[in-house]
Amino acid sequence: MSNRTVQVREEAPQPWRDSWAMLPVVVIAILMAQGIVLAFLRSGTSYDGAEQLLYSQYLDWGYGRSQPPLYTWALIAMHRIFGVGILAEHVLKFGLMSAGLLAVWNIARRIGASVPVAATALAACFLVVEIGWEFQRNYAHSVLLFALTGALAIAYLRGSLLLFGAIAAAIVLAKYNGILVIGALVVADGIGPRLFWSLRGAAALAVALLLCVPHGLWALSNANAVFEITDRFRAEDFRPWAAIAAYGIAATGVGVLLAIVAALARLRARLTVPDGPPRVMWHWAWVYWTVCLAAAVLAGLDQVNMRWLLPGVVPFLPVFAIMVNGAHHRLAGWVRWIGLALLLLFTGGQWIESTRINARTDYDYASLYAELAPPGTDAVPVALISNYAVFANLRLYGPITVLHPSMPDLSRFDPDSAVIVADARRGAEVARWARDLGLCAQGEPVTTELPRRTGPDTLPVELLTVSRAACP
Repeated sequence: MSNRTVQVREEAPQPWRDSWAMLPVVVIAILMAQGIVLAFLRSGTSYDGAEQLLYSQYLDWGYGRSQPPLYTWALIAMHRIFGVGILAEHVLKFGLMSAGLLAVWNIARRIGASVPVAATALAACFLVVEIGWEFQRNYAHSVLLFALTGALAIAYLRGSLLLFGAIAAAIVLAKYNGILVIGALVVADGIGPRLFWSLRGAAALAVALLLCVPHGLWALSNANAVFEITDRFRAEDFRPWAAIAAYGIAATGVGVLLAIVAALARLRARLTVPDGPPRVMWHWAWVYWTVCLAAAVLAGLDQVNMRWLLPGVVPFLPVFAIMVNGAHHRLAGWVRWIGLALLLLFTGGQWIESTRINARTDYDYASLYAELAPPGTDAVPVALISNYAVFANLRLYGPITVLHPSMPDLSRFDPDSAVIVADARRGAEVARWARDLGLCAQGEPVTTELPRRTGPDTLPVELLTVSRAACP
């Protein structure tokens, strides 16, 4: 690729040209309104949201299922403000999604893009289905990492290295692959301006390390929780080509629409990367993706999730928008309209998916909660649950403690009695786990039904009271 500086080609002056400055406001308004609407449409939260309903019951330096604690801490704060409910989760998640998208716009402007080109970068985010669809449907920690990666880029472009250190610590506490995000930027900086190759740069990284020490100490003493789900992605034997193929599939899923746009632009003119800050952002994205590929091969993975590649999209898209606009400015305008159309399509699609397709967000959890805590009951019930993606949603409907084997430290709860709440296939499995906790069956299990609100489908649920007093 040529190293010469490219002048960004601007569209001919139009009366409505500056109206693209309002695109961030429009996008944020749509997303925050969507969060409120989905809070009313959904009876249960997402898979990742249900996981957080487990961990947000207590404050700690770390939690289970290979996830750092920052998102959980933020959700606990939202629960204090809005109460335990879907609205609290959506204010957090859609707020973070909006912040990440606004950061992409801001990065584009800081590296020299005009208002329409920054709008192209923002709209191009919705050409990545994982961002436009999955952020709304499911993800939690990945949305936080997306927003913080944008904040890290802005701190770097401002030269605020101490702020950079604080954000870097937050990135590590948001998602463990955030370490690769930071490392990739340090390498990209070494290729270019070398801001980190100074005492200030070393101090920034030292700040990040210092802020991560408490969680690091927790992780050392809870290694099983840190690596709990990593083995599911590994092949039984070392097969580099399997990792490369899995990475290729994930990269195709993330970038296929962007690749089509790039190919169309290349038909008109050569795509070139401007010198200066855009080149640092460009290197950052590609170094990150290269490191992810190397990590997948070295770890022997045969599965690579698309969401692992999303942090690289944040520095990539602002430069991509400049390149596309320089080669084919009319195509850049089409990207803006297509991205906005996809946002509206994804928004409406979530309404259907949440009520007609995804059973977890449509079950009548209030009826099941009423069986566990009948009106007039003062005691807060304790539920030992099987499928947390379903039964953790009971917390949305009243005071209840829900416990699951994936929680690393159950000794803090130590109930004298509880009710097993399990789908019919896993009742015996949960009963064995209850005995390990010193809780034995008190009577026979009762089978009930968890109905859906919008269809005839029901989920058979087994309820069984267990207590310490029942143990011989």
